[in-house]
Amino acid sequence: MSGRIAILIDSGYFLKRLPKLVTPNRCDTPQNIVACIRQLCRTHVKRLTGKDDALWQQHLYRSFFYDAIAL
Repeated sequence: MSGRIAILIDSGYFLKRLPKLVTPNRCDTPQNIVACIRQLCRTHVKRLTGKDDALWQQHLYRSFFYDAIAL
């Protein structure tokens, strides 16, 4: 895989879905939510690159967390 990875996170969908992915105490504070986002991004990048290294962020261009009104 060449290039770097950009991750787009729809906040409304993510926050609705997160309690179904992790235990309730892992999504009860902003700090815990950020930790979950970081872990999920790490897992996704490692899966896309096929590399299980500690330098996963080298492959990440940027992560975007956005919130918009549905039209």
